[in-house]
Amino acid sequence: MNDSYCTDADADPQPDDEFWERIVEKVDELAAAWARLQEGDAFPHLGQLVRDVPENNRRAILHELIKTDLEYRWQEQRAPELLEYYLDELPVLGNRDSLPVDLIYEEIQIRLQFGDSVDFTKVAERFPSQAPQLAILMGATSVPGSQTANVDLSTCSVATNRPQQNSSIPDSRRLDTIQEGDQIDDFDLLLLLGKGSFARVFLARQRSLERLVALKVSESSGNEPRTLAQLDHPNIVRVFDQRESTRGSLQLLYMELVAGGTLKDVIDELERRSAEPIDGQLILDAVDDNLSSAGTAPPEGSQIRQALQQSDWCMAICQIGSRLADGLAYAHEKGVLHRDIKPANVLLTSEASPKIADFNISYQGGREDEDPDDTFGGSMAYMSPEQLEACHPLLGGSPYLVREPSDIYSLGVVLWELTAGRRPFDAISTKTSRWAAHLQRMLHQRKDVDLAELASTLPSHCPESLRQVLQRCLEPEKEKRFRSAQQLADALRLCLNPRCWKLLQPPQGFIANIPLRFPTITVLLATLLPSVFAAIFNITYNNERIITQLANARDVFPKVVAFINGVAFPVGIAITIYVAYRCARIIRGRAAEQPRPGGTEAMELGHFMARLALTLWLVSGLAYPISIHLGLGGGVSASVYLHFALSLTLCGMLAGTYPFFLVSLISIRWFIPLMIRNEIIRGPKAKEVERLRRLNRFYLILTAFVPLLGILLMLLSANAVGEDTLQDRRLLITASLVGLAGFGLMFWIHRVIEEDLLALQQVGVDR
Repeated sequence: MNDSYCTDADADPQPDDEFWERIVEKVDELAAAWARLQEGDAFPHLGQLVRDVPENNRRAILHELIKTDLEYRWQEQRAPELLEYYLDELPVLGNRDSLPVDLIYEEIQIRLQFGDSVDFTKVAERFPSQAPQLAILMGATSVPGSQTANVDLSTCSVATNRPQQNSSIPDSRRLDTIQEGDQIDDFDLLLLLGKGSFARVFLARQRSLERLVALKVSESSGNEPRTLAQLDHPNIVRVFDQRESTRGSLQLLYMELVAGGTLKDVIDELERRSAEPIDGQLILDAVDDNLSSAGTAPPEGSQIRQALQQSDWCMAICQIGSRLADGLAYAHEKGVLHRDIKPANVLLTSEASPKIADFNISYQGGREDEDPDDTFGGSMAYMSPEQLEACHPLLGGSPYLVREPSDIYSLGVVLWELTAGRRPFDAISTKTSRWAAHLQRMLHQRKDVDLAELASTLPSHCPESLRQVLQRCLEPEKEKRFRSAQQLADALRLCLNPRCWKLLQPPQGFIANIPLRFPTITVLLATLLPSVFAAIFNITYNNERIITQLANARDVFPKVVAFINGVAFPVGIAITIYVAYRCARIIRGRAAEQPRPGGTEAMELGHFMARLALTLWLVSGLAYPISIHLGLGGGVSASVYLHFALSLTLCGMLAGTYPFFLVSLISIRWFIPLMIRNEIIRGPKAKEVERLRRLNRFYLILTAFVPLLGILLMLLSANAVGEDTLQDRRLLITASLVGLAGFGLMFWIHRVIEEDLLALQQVGVDR
């Protein structure tokens, strides 16, 4: 989202936090409406969703809803629409000129995503007022499959402060003749930072803008500039622009300067200190050495540097690895594969934050004698089994099979090398005439590996959580690896929180798995059993204390008990089974409804069951004396009404508060972790965690009132119906002591829930 709402004269007011909350709420409603659609149903109407939105915010919220609705409609092949459809359906949007540029850009991206051909000249004709801004936006973000060449920036009359530069280089030199001290186009080459088969990377000064950049000079005409232009993420190197020579085949790609060196420098430093104790400071030392060489001072007050400085070595690796996985996840979401993840392609900023570089690797298949090092341009030591198979046609692989899991595998090798100081597999040279045979040996290493035995070679200080993450990255079968780079990033963050990591592990043993094997029965028992015990106590107490004192009440009371319990318990059981069964389907991913981002249904299950029990008991508290009064034809005093109300309130609080703690514990310990493991949700939302923590404290206070209410009932019972007896007092004293013991147990569960919630918040969707 951006500030494009304010581009016209009648733009909506500047949005505030409440406005953004309303947008999130409405987008969630729209997504839920689409998820509920059955074949033949009418599609959601956006106008109905914003009927309760103030007029001054309605148009801005509709802009965001249209982005979501467009994607759903294009996903439904029978319903693709363009923006003109919404202008006709929603007059509040105004005319074409009032649509924000980012909404038009979103339509283009969605059409390209679903295989539609987009002619930008026609788009500019549809929206002439937005064409200049749209041209800038599309010029900065080139998308494969789009007819970008149809956009003539000169006709858009765009006024910018950028110097006008030629997009071609009048230079015919070869790559191997380019060296430090040369000038090429707008750049002075100051220092050679690295070189390979395809390219050389220089520290360069861009004359027109008087800035230092990293300049990649290559003879390859690969897709790296177009690829990197799509990527804008803090853990991916940012590309500024590209230039091509008019003679020869030189290509210039200039990007942000990342002066902290690479992970290869960190590994070299690690080898030099192999006999010394190491921690996160080693990474900072390697970065600072590179900063010193470039004449740059380390930044002050960096939280990233402070976190590394205070971390042991394995925790520092988890911090670096989670950021790299975040960058990969972003690239994968954009449809971009890296296929050459290795330490030399991970740059480090002055803060020691990693950035992925070099997206120029692609394999087109080749001859039997083709060297895969030349084809891929990277190191085979970090390749996945499927990528190695793709190196040679005789091995049965294909470049098309080298997908996201391959990048995850390569990142796993990099993190293993950082952890152990060496790669997981022995190096095998391919620089011989029989490299295909060596490829087969490398494949054998990776496919027939005993991961448990291999993991035993990791340092003893490596925690079990990181050990398991690395093993899963190196699974020979890609289906057994992390399903996404984002899942890997989350797993690495979990390693930083041992309690959260342990919480998300699958429970071991039959007993530990009971809540997941029988979720509906487990929730039913946790809700019902406190009510059963409370009902037994209530019937026993009232029968002995009240009914024996009322004439003819002995015959009426059993009928009243049978009637009220015969209604209340079946109703409660039916509602509990329905809600628990529905929740069980959601946590297993079988429900037609998609859960809300934080898993709200499971998070609030205990609260719902508590409210259900409390409601039924409070209703019963009124129904009992009224029914007895009617059955006896009168004669029931106000004190008897009060006594019944207090006794059933006491039992109701016990029957309501205890299910909250028991069911919430089941949800937090079993249901939510299962949903996170199965990627049904990313994690609980922060506001949902905070809400459940408040409820946790509220129900604890209610639980504390149970023994206090029992004492009050004991004091009042003496005046309720005649003289009290020692047996009555003993009964209430026993009940109060049991209530105190129950409070102690619930207090312990309260603490467990509190700590588990704080742990789960580490994987929340808005951490």
